[in-house]
Amino acid sequence: RPIQPPSVSRFGGGDEPGANVPSVVAPDLGAAFRRFQGSHPDFVQSAFHNRVKGVFTELQAAWSQMDWDRARPYTTDTLYETLRFQIEQYRRAGLTNRVEDLQIERVDMVRVRQDAWYDVITVRIWASNRDWVEDSEGRVVGGNKSVRRRFSEYWTFLRSTGSGASAHGVGSCPSCGAALDRVNAAGVCEYCDSRIVSGEFDWVLSRIEQPEVYSG
Repeated sequence: RPIQPPSVSRFGGGDEPGANVPSVVAPDLGAAFRRFQGSHPDFVQSAFHNRVKGVFTELQAAWSQMDWDRARPYTTDTLYETLRFQIEQYRRAGLTNRVEDLQIERVDMVRVRQDAWYDVITVRIWASNRDWVEDSEGRVVGGNKSVRRRFSEYWTFLRSTGSGASAHGVGSCPSCGAALDRVNAAGVCEYCDSRIVSGEFDWVLSRIEQPEVYSG
C-alpha cells in the first residue's frame, strides 16, 4: 500500500506537555539497583550517564542530518530499522526535521531489570532544542526555528549480562577503539569484525518512549 507522508508537528516551542508529567519510577528501583550493583561492582553511575548523554547527542545529530547510518553503532536492530523507516518517510516527502542547539538538562534512572541474558536500565531524559521541519526549498512547514522546545523522553538501554562498560568513548568502537566510520548495516565494526550493537561491549539503546505512553 502507498507509504503515508510523516505527520508534521505544529508545536510552536516552549514546554511540551509531556515534559511536566510526573516520572513513572519502578517501585522496586532501589532494591533492583542494589542487586545490580552487587553483581556489577565496577558499575559507575556517572560513566553510565555520560554514555546516555553521548548516545542521545549522536542520535539527535543523525536524525537532523538524515544520516541514520551515524546512529547504527548505538541502537539495537529493531530500533535502528524503525527510525530509519521514519527518516525515509521524510525523505520521500521532501522534508527534513532539523534539531539544533541541543541541551540536556537532566537524566534520571527510573527502572533496572536483569535476566539471564541482559541488564536493562531505563532513564528519563529532559532536554531542549530548536526543532522544526523544512521542505526541500528550506521553508519551515512545522515546528519553530527560533523558539526552543523543551521535551522529555524515556530511553531504555541494554547490555549483555556479564559485560562491563567499554574503556573507549562514545565516538569509538567499544570493542577495538577505532573510529566509527566503518560500521555496516549489521552493526559490525569492519576494523575488528565485532558486532557492537549486541550489547556485548557496552550499553546500546533499545527503546524510546514518550511520557504520555510510558507505563514502566
